[in-house]
Amino acid sequence: MRFIPIIILVVFASIQARAQESPPSACLNDKPYRTEEVLKAFRKRYDMTAVNEGYGLGGQGFYFIWDLTDPSNKLTAPGACISFKEGHFYHFSRSYYAASFSHIARLRGGEIEFVDSVNCPSGQAGYVKLLETVANDKSVSRKVLKRLKQYRKFGIYSRTDFETVACRRHSYNSEKQSGSSMKLARMSSTPISPSPS
Repeated sequence: MRFIPIIILVVFASIQARAQESPPSACLNDKPYRTEEVLKAFRKRYDMTAVNEGYGLGGQGFYFIWDLTDPSNKLTAPGACISFKEGHFYHFSRSYYAASFSHIARLRGGEIEFVDSVNCPSGQAGYVKLLETVANDKSVSRKVLKRLKQYRKFGIYSRTDFETVACRRHSYNSEKQSGSSMKLARMSSTPISPSPS
């Protein structure tokens, strides 16, 4: 009887070691979305809006990404795997609560459509417009719309001394700040290069 806990422990350690050695099978992207390119676009977008919110670059905490179309598809730890799929909505932010400016991205037609800082005053117009657009889009399920409304539930946050997100108290002109081709209501697209065949 004394050996049973040891045997169970050895079997469990063996299973864990094999799981860590085998590459994740769920990390498959739709064309033309390449993991490195999408992650780079997400990070660049987040960093730009963090500066606009007055927070600055190099905030604390890792970036998480959560697929709101398929919540089992998520990047919630550094080095984890996430699949980027056509038509899916993603919630991404930093995990550090004071810097957790929530962004929503949609992959569509080889581009990434962003709605920035939806949990800040500066992002409310874009967020409301996104919800209205999705509510009228028959190709998007009601479950996805519900998750878009509850996006903060799909994230991992670390709190220290801060109980609120460090948003600016006033809206800023995102077109003026970024100098990019921002669309109305803080939505813009970033094209993705075609995947190599």
